[in-house]
Amino acid sequence: MQKVDGLPTVRPPSATIVQPIASTSHTVSAATRDQQRRERNIIISGFPESEQIPDVESLRELCECHLNYKPWLDDSKCQMIGKSSPRLLRVTLASEQAAAELLFAAKTRLSKSNDSSLRRIYFNRDLNPAEAEQACLIRKERREGRQGAVVNNADDGSVLNPLAQPFPTTSEGPSRSA
Repeated sequence: MQKVDGLPTVRPPSATIVQPIASTSHTVSAATRDQQRRERNIIISGFPESEQIPDVESLRELCECHLNYKPWLDDSKCQMIGKSSPRLLRVTLASEQAAAELLFAAKTRLSKSNDSSLRRIYFNRDLNPAEAEQACLIRKERREGRQGAVVNNADDGSVLNPLAQPFPTTSEGPSRSA
């Protein structure tokens, strides 16, 4: 200790001072990289696994035959993930635009397919854990809303379509000419 004007001066211990700005920028940078990586990924659920044909070849065949879309797929970036059966298939495409095009083709063509096995295959964005939780909550609310509409109308014996518009009525009864 040194004395200045008769008062001792205390030196701070030589501890490392954490820079919150550096760690925050590192976290933001890592999150941005993760988001950019995920934007090129697609997660496919309900995709049948085969021991004889590689997953990437099965996916190419599905896309070309049923989606009328020929995606650029890297064999090393097409892998099964998870433990449940059937497992999820994660595919990384060349760009965000290629991923968006494949998602659009799957959404518009698979749901219209006459083949019930194809309607059980779903193509989705690769969501981070927070986005996945939010999407799960939205689906849950949507399902509860559908069930609520049927249950609320069940007490009068009728089941109504919640999207249907009511017909205007007149004193003689319902009018369908509107």
